[in-house]
Formats: sequence, C-alpha cells, structure tokens
Amino acid sequence: MKELWLFLVVLLVAGCSDVVTSHYATYSEAANDHLFGRGWLPEFIPSSSFNITTSNNLDRNQSEGEFSFPVAETDSFVSRLVPYSGRSAPFSDFEKLVNRRKAQGYTLYEFAGRESVWVFFLNREKGHIYYRMWLVYNRIDPPEEIGIRVS
Repeated sequence: MKELWLFLVVLLVAGCSDVVTSHYATYSEAANDHLFGRGWLPEFIPSSSFNITTSNNLDRNQSEGEFSFPVAETDSFVSRLVPYSGRSAPFSDFEKLVNRRKAQGYTLYEFAGRESVWVFFLNREKGHIYYRMWLVYNRIDPPEEIGIRVS
C-alpha cells in the first residue's frame, strides 16, 4: 500500500506544470499586474494593445501568447524589432509553428533582450501578434560572449 501512495505522489508531482495563463483587456491592465516588469512581454509593445493573453511556464521561463493593436501602430512597433534570424528555439514544434504562421500571412520578427528572446508573428492587416519567448543564456554568461546583441 505504501508503494502505491508513493507512486501516486510521484505521478502527481511529475504531471504538474507551472503554467500560468492570464488575460488582459488592455495594456494598462497588464501593466497594473506587472506583466512587463516580470519580463513576460517587453514594455514597448504598443500602449494601445488589447486582448492580451499570456501563458507563462514558470519552470522553464518561457512564454507564449497573443495581443492585438491598431494597425496604425504597426510601423512604430516593428521599428523596435529585427527580422527573424532563424535562431533555434527550445520548442520541438517551433519549425512547424513558424511554417503554419507564415502560411496564415504572419511575418516573423524578433527582439533579443539581455536574458530573453521574443519571436513575434505579425499580421499587419489585422494588427495581431502571436509570440513566443524564452531565455537565451544563463544569468552568469555575459550576452556579448555568446554572440547576442544587447538592446
């Protein structure tokens, strides 16, 4: 009986995931919840952004989500990004995701911060973004030493 309980506890712990999904109607609502300060999205997304959804994996320090903004804000937002470099991502499905989003009319951009990289899938006509974020190095390594452009 003791082995059964131990097995169930191990199974329960192994099956748990620290993924937190949050929805924000506006940029202000997200800012008030410290979404940007915690690093899940960069602060420079358009302040007019709305319908913001984030799913943050706390164990892996990874995030994915989407948001919308007025089409008129597209050029200003894109000016903070660079075209997607094709960098590898720590997701097994990332190449499939890239191809699927491209087929749906999305253009890829990226932004590399000191510790994280965001890949933004932008649909210019809709003012819509899907994104993925992950850590790009451990906090001990200076980013310049591993070839990362620091913003």
